[in-house]
Amino acid sequence: MLRTNISSLLILLCSLTGLAQFSIESIKNNSNYYWAEGYGVTVDEANEDALGRISSQISTTITDQIDYHSKTISEGNKIIQHYSTTDIKKMATSVSSCLQNVEMRILKDEPDAIVFRYVLKSDVQKMFELRTQKIRDLVNAGNSAEKNLHLDDALRNYYWAFMLSRALPEPVLMTFEGDNVKRDCKTHIPVKIRSILSNIDVFFIQSSNENNRFYADLEFKYNGHDISSLQIH
Repeated sequence: MLRTNISSLLILLCSLTGLAQFSIESIKNNSNYYWAEGYGVTVDEANEDALGRISSQISTTITDQIDYHSKTISEGNKIIQHYSTTDIKKMATSVSSCLQNVEMRILKDEPDAIVFRYVLKSDVQKMFELRTQKIRDLVNAGNSAEKNLHLDDALRNYYWAFMLSRALPEPVLMTFEGDNVKRDCKTHIPVKIRSILSNIDVFFIQSSNENNRFYADLEFKYNGHDISSLQIH
């Protein structure tokens, strides 16, 4: 009886091992997935290696699509953007920080671990859609802050929107404060930030010297209007 149970258990384990191997091979041959094998002394190191490889795959896909869109969606001119290895690494870091639903399988335990990670491309696309909505929310918040002359909030929201837009495969078109034309956030936000900074005027009112400290009263205006808030560091 015991011998029979052991035999049955071995058959079951072999079946499960074969099923797992078949599943991994099927994922590797399925174009609907991003996948990678990671290697490291520990499982954690192998896991990070695998995630980094997947992020690099996604980043390369993004740069290819950005190059395509930059040629086809522009304001009447062809714009070709080139990305260095450093740019792709930064994009991969941004992508990996928000990856979700990435499945994991340990192919070989420590030491010299091997980890298999995979994620559906449709799940990655959903992540991009959520990021796109976040960018829209940030730009709208920046527009509102700029309109109310809270320039510190405007600059902060525009900057966050720009950083998020750098790791998207398609342009996010938005209308900015004072402009009724929809523009690509990735290319226009830096222009917008420079415009805000260049239109800030500083006026010297008066000064004083107390306890060996110099004090100056300054007045800040934006396009001729008093600024509601502006943080200077």
